[in-house]
Amino acid sequence: MPFPYQSLPYGLRGRLRELATPIEALHIQIAAGHHCSGLQPFQPLIYKVGFRFFRFHLLPHTILLRELDRYQNRNDYLKVGVGYDNTISNTVPVSSNFVTFYDMPANLFKNGKYDHFYVNWTENIVIQQNDTLTLSFLKAVKLHVDQTSNLMLYTPFCDISYKDIFIMYPNLSKATFHYVSKNWIDDLLTLNVKNLELTLTLVNFLDFKNLEFKKLVQLVEVCWFVQLITV
Repeated sequence: MPFPYQSLPYGLRGRLRELATPIEALHIQIAAGHHCSGLQPFQPLIYKVGFRFFRFHLLPHTILLRELDRYQNRNDYLKVGVGYDNTISNTVPVSSNFVTFYDMPANLFKNGKYDHFYVNWTENIVIQQNDTLTLSFLKAVKLHVDQTSNLMLYTPFCDISYKDIFIMYPNLSKATFHYVSKNWIDDLLTLNVKNLELTLTLVNFLDFKNLEFKKLVQLVEVCWFVQLITV
């Protein structure tokens, strides 16, 4: 049901828009409908090809954010890691083809430098972690990258349940997980994840041995595609 934005006095609507951040203005537009009067100026949704968070190989403690713009023939680098004063000042909501995180610290979004980094929708989120991937980090990612259709998690250590993941990102049509959570088949059957393309990596023999094949068949009947990879 749309937010009853038109029921507010026109002056209050204008004041609300004036005080809103770009992200808040975008959410108001979505909730109220783009054609409501008093929403001017209209908040656009800007497209970027993608964003990559990674560590600078010469300075391992320095984090770089690489922004790829399809309208330019060059790559823009923003040094926003330890030892740099640069911060992200662009608060315009964007959509993108991908957002990737390569071996990021657990406190990536706690230093204030990424407060204005916000992607309303991206087709792909890729998180590659060499140590433990925590639920708190994934929740922090969710605050800055709101919606996606494809989530890829590559980590040797993770105890995040698939149920928690699909609650955070309910519109996933494709998921790739390099770990197996406890009771994962039961969780996915309970969530009734229809038309999902699922790829799982079974990292040890016990993951394969503990499979309940009757439930796995039920899951295959629900999902569009299920692929299990052993290493």
